[in-house]
Amino acid sequence: MTIPITYRRCFWLLLLVSLLAAGILADSLQPTCAACGRTIDGPRLQVDGRYYHPDHFTCDFCNRPITSDYMVVDGKNYHNSCYERHIAVHCAHCGLIIRGEYLVDYWGNPYHAQHQRDARQCKYCSRFISDHLTNGGTTYRDGRTVCGSCLETAVHDEDEAGMIMREVAGHLAEIGIEVDPDVIDLHLIDLGEMVSRFGKQSHNLRGFVDYHEKTSMLGVVKERTIDLYLVTGMPRRHTVTTLAHEMTHVWQYLNGRLATDPLFSEGSCNYAAFLVLLNYPGDETEYVIETLLKDDDPIYGEGFRRVMAYAESVGTGAWLRRLRSQDNLPRGY
Repeated sequence: MTIPITYRRCFWLLLLVSLLAAGILADSLQPTCAACGRTIDGPRLQVDGRYYHPDHFTCDFCNRPITSDYMVVDGKNYHNSCYERHIAVHCAHCGLIIRGEYLVDYWGNPYHAQHQRDARQCKYCSRFISDHLTNGGTTYRDGRTVCGSCLETAVHDEDEAGMIMREVAGHLAEIGIEVDPDVIDLHLIDLGEMVSRFGKQSHNLRGFVDYHEKTSMLGVVKERTIDLYLVTGMPRRHTVTTLAHEMTHVWQYLNGRLATDPLFSEGSCNYAAFLVLLNYPGDETEYVIETLLKDDDPIYGEGFRRVMAYAESVGTGAWLRRLRSQDNLPRGY
């Protein structure tokens, strides 16, 4: 029997489709590599339901083949050693791997939460003190713990402090707060002595100004002494900040403004210190400014933020004119 031409074409077409399907089926029986996407004809690895050419199952850090124990983190494969050395979060204090939640300080250093209880923390930069992170540290006899990094610039000498005071006086003069450092007697004392002398009158206990006047029977000032007490052993940026604050108090005193509302007075001293700090760019300065901005004290912190808003609104000159002549911030600030 002769097959009609139409049927003959259908026969060959069906045969071709069958052969193609058989080839596709055969290919489907050969797995493809999850890494390169190509068919695996020879040896293969099966990992978590996926297939790989033996040399294509690699570490997502070093890109070398994984041939022994490994770990999967966030969907990526790592040699155990690569993960522990390069990927895992290590505690900046003890150096061990951190598993689970952890703390991060202002400087970006991660810590085990337990170190809030069992480690010393620097009073001036808030880092946890350790040999490899802060080059160690020390504890002053007045109880302050200071890290090795802050100790590098700590001011212990009155001559050095005097040089910094003159430097700060120059920066204050640039913004209109002129104080002759020669009228100030500067004293470095430890925190214990500061507490015993002025503990109930000073915020954060870093500096204090004491004024004494001798007047005639007619009320004329015959002799005036100004003593500025500064806590010894503070890092240079904190020393600059404290001197700028206290010297602004001296300026207020010399302008007859001792009765100024504390919020306006202390806030202005902190704002003056902020302006002086802008002359010392760097990470330490940014940290000190951050502590000023976040201070939750209702006088020193809130006062600083309100004075800043006022001064930035009306200008430095108008702020100083009001500080020289008025006891309070205007309404609305």
